[in-house]
Amino acid sequence: MEDLRKVLFENEYYRNTAAEWLLSFGLMIASILVGRILYYVIGKVVKKLTAKTKTNFDDILVDMVEEPFVFGVTLVGIWYSIQQLDMSEDATRIVTNGYHFLIIFNITWMITRLFNAYVEEYIVPLVAESENDMDDLLLPFIRRSVNIALWAVATIMALNNAGYDVGAILAGLGIGGLAFALAAKDTVANLLAAISIMIAKPFVVGSIVQVKGFDAKVKEIGMRTTHLEVVYTNRLLIVPNSDMVNAVILNVSNEHARMMEIFVRLPLEADAKTLDLGMKLMKEAVLKNDLATDKVINFVTMGEATIDLTTRFWVKHEAVKILGDYAEVRNQIYLTAIEDFKANSLIIQPKKPPPPKAPAAPKAPVAAAEAPKKKKKVEGAEGEPKKKLPPETASSDPNDALRIAAVAAAAGSLPNSDDDDPNHDGHHE
Repeated sequence: MEDLRKVLFENEYYRNTAAEWLLSFGLMIASILVGRILYYVIGKVVKKLTAKTKTNFDDILVDMVEEPFVFGVTLVGIWYSIQQLDMSEDATRIVTNGYHFLIIFNITWMITRLFNAYVEEYIVPLVAESENDMDDLLLPFIRRSVNIALWAVATIMALNNAGYDVGAILAGLGIGGLAFALAAKDTVANLLAAISIMIAKPFVVGSIVQVKGFDAKVKEIGMRTTHLEVVYTNRLLIVPNSDMVNAVILNVSNEHARMMEIFVRLPLEADAKTLDLGMKLMKEAVLKNDLATDKVINFVTMGEATIDLTTRFWVKHEAVKILGDYAEVRNQIYLTAIEDFKANSLIIQPKKPPPPKAPAAPKAPVAAAEAPKKKKKVEGAEGEPKKKLPPETASSDPNDALRIAAVAAAAGSLPNSDDDDPNHDGHHE
């Protein structure tokens, strides 16, 4: 027993006896058990009591405070158990700083939970009921910004209590924030563009717009991008908000309807009565369709081989929701007009095909005698064939060549010789 007493109460291990260590660990375990018991009591008893009240505020308060409260009670018990030990100054400083950090963390955790619960219970329903879309866009941003600000302040306070130089940390964060801002300039530009869209309202959710060569319906305006659904393919088109602000956008929803045309060709021999009946039937075909407005314009144009009747009408935007496309309404009106034309024995002239091309005349065969003869390539000045000189007159001296040419020219100008002239009398003058 004496030895056991010495081991437990007299011998020290790291400046504390075994009994002091056991007491400290026992208090820590007891603190954790108390925290679990409190968590069970709050969940089974307190929440049942708050559920009977008429307001939801107490339910939200208990639900949000429950876990931070239990964690705080556990921290207090652990802190008290640590105080039963004799520790060095460095160990005491480390434990104290850590305890302060956890306390600040727990308080911030409870505040953010209460803030988010309040926003979710009271602010979100009010925003959902409002007709303005700007609050729907700004609320998530404000909510996230408040949470970030609370945690940033808590971190600075915790580091300050831990003995760190907060000024130097903030200076470093300022430089890092500048670098982050430069890196996130596109994100900031898209955010500002989203706010600009919400304020100026060039389009809203549900609008049909023409942008970047697409006819699309606006499905969502987010913090960074705008989601569009292409009308004809139902594909999702995601465009950055900055591009939406800088792009040329045609808001089709602002017009009362989409203008479309149909036309029918009649023969040139059609008289005025036939043309008037044709225009009347086309107008009636438009008015029979519930997805077309009452505004109808008819006009006549002369073609090369036909008389064209054109009807201009406007299709309601509901056609996209019902049929998926404006062109479906035009097809229905076309079919109705064709049936009415046939019922009234009006002949629809097809488009005149282009006249066939005349066949080319065959080329006459070239006679063998008239076939061009191949010219022999002979050397000569200026492309003319060079006369061959007799062997005895050929000379390499250019002066001799000139003399021979002169003699040949003179000989060509003389009369015929005596033997060849039949009138020659044998005497020379």
